[in-house]
Amino acid sequence: MNKCSVCSWIISKTRDRREIFEKDDIIAVLDESPKARGHTLVILKDHTADNSSVLPILEAAMERPLVRIATAIKQALGAEFVCRASIGDLVGHVQYHLIPRYGKDPKGFVHFMSSRGKLSDEPDAGLEIAGKIRATLRLIKS
Repeated sequence: MNKCSVCSWIISKTRDRREIFEKDDIIAVLDESPKARGHTLVILKDHTADNSSVLPILEAAMERPLVRIATAIKQALGAEFVCRASIGDLVGHVQYHLIPRYGKDPKGFVHFMSSRGKLSDEPDAGLEIAGKIRATLRLIKS
């Protein structure tokens, strides 16, 4: 049994309201503990202990979807812009955080230091937000 929560979730094919995008090698979902409304994780499905070993895969597989998803988040939710941060050493998967920034947000790093709470605290929030992003994503050419 695989002990990686990301691998288990991907393998199980049990999808929930947070899913925004999926193709063979990546998946995008709303972050369960968002830093902002629409905070999205774009995750490389392959489990790897060394993220530097997948850099060529990253360039080929993730760049275009990252740009499309960030554009969809910005348009769907009215964000001023979308920040992109690469993190992945804790879960064994390369992942990018796409974090929308809105005009009222504090500027600088302090914005990323506090969480809004759990997405599940807002029962229909994930369904509404993910639905808006998915609908906008369908309009953006690949």
